[in-house]
This record gives sequence, structure tokens and C-alpha cells, in this order.
Amino acid sequence: MILFLLKTILACVAIFVIGIVLALVAGILKLRKIAAQQWDEFEETMAQGGYAPPMRLNLSPTKKLSWSDSDHIAKIISTLKSVGYEPDGQFDTANPFRTLVQGFRHNALPGYAVLCEDEYYKTTWVDLFAQLPDDRLVRVTTSPDDGLDSPDFIHLIRNEDTDLSEPDQIRKLHQLLLDHIDDHSTQAPSENAFENFYRNSWARIMDWRMERGGITTEEAIRIAKMKGTSEPAEADIERSKHPWKKEIDEYISNKIRKDYLWRTELTKKQKEDIHDRLVVVHERSEPARLASIMADIINDDNEQNSDHEADSSSIENQFKEYFISDKSLIEGFRQAMAQIPREKQFALQGSTESPWKSEIYLSPKYYDEY
Repeated sequence: MILFLLKTILACVAIFVIGIVLALVAGILKLRKIAAQQWDEFEETMAQGGYAPPMRLNLSPTKKLSWSDSDHIAKIISTLKSVGYEPDGQFDTANPFRTLVQGFRHNALPGYAVLCEDEYYKTTWVDLFAQLPDDRLVRVTTSPDDGLDSPDFIHLIRNEDTDLSEPDQIRKLHQLLLDHIDDHSTQAPSENAFENFYRNSWARIMDWRMERGGITTEEAIRIAKMKGTSEPAEADIERSKHPWKKEIDEYISNKIRKDYLWRTELTKKQKEDIHDRLVVVHERSEPARLASIMADIINDDNEQNSDHEADSSSIENQFKEYFISDKSLIEGFRQAMAQIPREKQFALQGSTESPWKSEIYLSPKYYDEY
């Protein structure tokens, strides 16, 4: 009897252990599948032009940063402190890849420094900034040349060959900054914290970039040549522009949608119900997004059809014609909407003139139910 009980207990334990092992194996396989999918999505995005930086920088304060070479970083920080830069916050951010940020504020000048490490490219660089009385900025950087133009309000000095392991070379960077500050000895240190300065400066640069519509053809050609392509094709140029246009479109659309909902007198539940059904159309909208929305509405009844994907693609290409000409995208959306059945048309909710001209529409209710 005792032997039988022992065998039963051992069998139960074995079944339990096997169950745990199988569950762990299934979990690992699932994680590997998810990782593979994410990598495929990443490679596809990089093949389509990569990622654009965010229009607004999300700085997440942290107590400790995991630098790849902490001794090297400590030496850089020590040198920066020796010329008056005091540590003023550590942050984790995406730019667009994960970036470690150590901020500094100068104790005698309206100046700041930032020490960054990009986890994707495995690069470390230093930026020194001075804020001039007329709101212009002087920027001395060791970051690699990205091929992009610098705004008129920034005097850029690039020294990418600087060896950050050499204290004297870091001191020379600071001297370069001093040489480009008029009457720097009479200027008081800024009371603005590094975080505020860096976030606001980023927003100012990206606002300038949005006004340009992303990167220009000249910048795209310059970037392609830096990567080894002597004469980039038109398709390659458009591929470089796409991530910027998409990022700008998403930022403006989300900002207008958020502001619109904030102004309405709807309840919290009503706002949640219509949030994803609000379609924002503005002059920086991505034509592909607008055409896709139209195609989804038209094709909603045919979703179970085996030819649904092909039909959707065909309809989407037809609608793109309304958004690729030189005319207003808002006007193009109105004309495209006139081509769909009345019961599937979008209801105009409002419009804005500033800071971006736009129209806000509510899509048919069933649109957010599949």
C-alpha cells in the first residue's frame, strides 16, 4: 500500500514537472516568435527609410544609467565638471533608438552640456550649448554628421574627430564654445534646468523641421551619398523622406485630436468612444494614410471576401490620386469623400487654422468595430 502511494506521488510529481517544462518551452518558443516578428518589422522599417526622430522628446528621469563603458563615461564627466559643467539629471529616451542621456548645466555661463550613448549604433558623443540673449544657440558637438541642415537659429560647430578619452580635447570643445559667445563673461548662468532647456530646444528644432515638411530632397541626396550611393534614384529619395513625413503626420494628427477632445463638452466615456474614430486631415497628412482610411471604409462590407486584400489595395491606389497632386490635401479629402456612398461618409466635426490648418471628421461607427 505504501509502495503504491509512493508511486502515485512520484507519478504526480513527474507529471507536474513535465507540465512546467512544457509550459516553459512553449513560453520560450512564443517569445522567440514575437522577437522574430519584431525583428522582421524592424528590418522592414529600416528598408523603407528607417526611423525619424520624435517631434517631441520624452525624457524619462532615472537614478542610474547602464553605460557600455562606465570608466570611460566617468572620465568624460570628470573633465566636464573641471570646466564648470555640473551634472543636472540622468535620462532614458528614444531618439529614435534608446539613448542614455546625462545632462549638465554650467555654473558660470548660460550653457549646457549633454553626454549621450546610442544603444543601437553604440556611439557616444558630447554636445555643448550656449544660449545667447537673442535666443540663438551655439552648439559644439562631437556627434557624427547626419547630413541634415541646421536651423538658422543654431550656430553649429561639428568636431566628430574629437577623442573623448582625452581631457584636453574636451577642454578645447569648451573653448570653442566660449570663442563663439559674445561678451560671455558678462552673461549670467541660466536658471533653466537642463531638462527644460533640452526638451524646449528639441521642440524648437522639430517645429522648424515640420515647417519644412521633413527632410528636403537636397538633404536626402546628401544622406544617400554619405552612405555610398552616388546618384540616388527618385524612389530612394522618397524612401528617405517617408519616415519624417509619417512622424510629422502622426504628431500633428494626435495633437489636433487631443486638443479637439479637450475643448469638447463630452463625457470621458464619450471621448473614449470616439477617439479612434476621429480622422484629422491637415496639409502635412501622409497621402497613403488618407487613402488607406478611404479604402477601409469602402471595403468594410467585403472583409470576409478572399479578394479583400487585393480589392483594398486597388481602391487605395485609386484614392491616392486625390492626394498626390499639387492641390490642398484637405480639398483632396473632400473630393475623395464625395466618391463614397453617403452612409459611409465622414461627418465634419470642426476645423482649425492655427497652429495647423486642419479639418476633423468622425468616421462611421462601424469603422472602429473590426
